[in-house]
Amino acid sequence: MKPNNRIFLFKFAHQTSMNMREKNPSTNQQQELNLILREQLKKTVHLRLFRNTNQEMGEYIGYKLNSNNSLNNIPPFTARCIFRELCRETQKQIAPDLDLEECLAEYEKASNCYERYMKGRERMHQEENIHELLKYAYLDDYKLPAKKAFLQKVGSAIWEQEIYMPILLLLILKVLPVYTSKKGDVKDAVNDFRCVYLFLKRFTMQSSVFEELPILERFDKQVRENIYCSRLYLIYITAVTLNTFSNYANPQELYSLNTSVNNNKIILDVDDAIWVEPGMLSTPSVFMKFEYLNTNDYFLYRYVVNIEKKELVYVRYEATFLNDNLEELILFVNTFNSIIPIIEGKPFPDNSLIFFACSIDNWKFPQTMELHPLSFNKTDFTVKKLIRLTEEDKIAQITKCFEGGYTIRNKYPESDYTLMLYPLAITWDSIYIKDEAESTDQEPVYYCIPKSLNCGLEDITTKDAVGILTTNGRKYIEVVPLLLFLDITDETMCKKNGVLLTNKISF
Repeated sequence: MKPNNRIFLFKFAHQTSMNMREKNPSTNQQQELNLILREQLKKTVHLRLFRNTNQEMGEYIGYKLNSNNSLNNIPPFTARCIFRELCRETQKQIAPDLDLEECLAEYEKASNCYERYMKGRERMHQEENIHELLKYAYLDDYKLPAKKAFLQKVGSAIWEQEIYMPILLLLILKVLPVYTSKKGDVKDAVNDFRCVYLFLKRFTMQSSVFEELPILERFDKQVRENIYCSRLYLIYITAVTLNTFSNYANPQELYSLNTSVNNNKIILDVDDAIWVEPGMLSTPSVFMKFEYLNTNDYFLYRYVVNIEKKELVYVRYEATFLNDNLEELILFVNTFNSIIPIIEGKPFPDNSLIFFACSIDNWKFPQTMELHPLSFNKTDFTVKKLIRLTEEDKIAQITKCFEGGYTIRNKYPESDYTLMLYPLAITWDSIYIKDEAESTDQEPVYYCIPKSLNCGLEDITTKDAVGILTTNGRKYIEVVPLLLFLDITDETMCKKNGVLLTNKISF
């Protein structure tokens, strides 16, 4: 991982040192620390990091800040206490991993780099060149264009000095002032957020996975609703957006991300039941059913009953419950129109991924689910509440539909697929998948996938979900943690995609 591609983390050695100094400080050490933290408080106020105006900041800390010199009237020890409390409030109000002291240190480094290499240089503010620097920072093995020597000089400085890219980007976009600035209040915080949001939207569209990163919906929500639009939050959400882009754009980081998600999946007792929305309790002509999958996900079917035609028409979604500290689940719904584009190497359509905060009444045996959307794109999945159907006569009526001659039809048959997970054998340079459907007792059939096809394959283990997906008459190897699909419909496609057919495993 490149040194500037990271979210703020605590520097434990530094923190431990500071804690020891504060635990048993000498008089000189205490005075020195008071002065250091007083200066950091001044910078936090001057840069309008925590609040957008001096008046708002003064009201927050209980001091009138009529000018930049007002802070000199705060006693050093009091200033130290105020700054320490701002550090805690930063982690409480914005994010637990956002460290205000480290943010100021990174801000100063990024500002020095900006003033030395970029300030006043028009070509460094051209969007295509900013994109190049971001790709250099966040894409593994990306090389800056040889014909742009000025970019290579800046790139080398960013690498050698370990410059924090989110802050540098905001300086380049001129939504943050330089570190030594005393320009005053933020004039239009919402417009600053809008400017950064639109820039990041244009940049992250270059990802091969999403048309629009889901995190950008959260960013857009801040802009539209003006929720806590501080410069600290702008730094943080810019960092999260860029790191999300990096996670999806780089195979090895994508593997780590999906492994982390997989570890947070929750299995609930929801699949042996019929679920209805509140308005359908009396006459359940529309209902839902979960089907558990061995990837610890679910298919979620939405059925519409047509009594006249004796037909059940369904739309199939993919659903995953994710742990959120066992207080509130996150329900992730993948719509029917996403699988074909991703198989074809196209980005997910921007309306195909939906996130809900999911409240349930009982963790052991849920009876109700309340869904609060965390996504704001238009979608056909508009469910707000699901209730487990418990009336025996209504359950019997629906069961009869499945068993009594009703035609069951997929509304979108082109989106249908099956995924069979098959045994893996992993050697030094290849991954083997046994095709159980094609194998016989006398002659097994293996697909040999060279690890050189994708650097993320180096991380695959026998515990990972890898199998054969079939859809629309075609056959693919799917490596689930990498969102990797290799067409193996016939020998020609196997050869084209670098997959070898063999009857034995070569170690």
